[in-house]
Amino acid sequence: MRIRVNRGTLSKRCSKHQGGGGFSVLFPGIYEGEMLAGDELVLFKCNGEKAYLPPNKIQEKINSGDITFLEVY
Repeated sequence: MRIRVNRGTLSKRCSKHQGGGGFSVLFPGIYEGEMLAGDELVLFKCNGEKAYLPPNKIQEKINSGDITFLEVY
């Protein structure tokens, strides 16, 4: 899937299943992503890092206009 980050936002650096890891910044732009088990969204950053959004944050970011789903495949 392709997701547009409209406004810079924080995400988790590690999956909720891995625990810990701190936070990662998502700068405005278009990212490739996929849904993981448990409805967690992972976005692939151009530097090779991954950014994770848990289900409750996905809806919050959509409602606030921070992210937009462009393509779901």
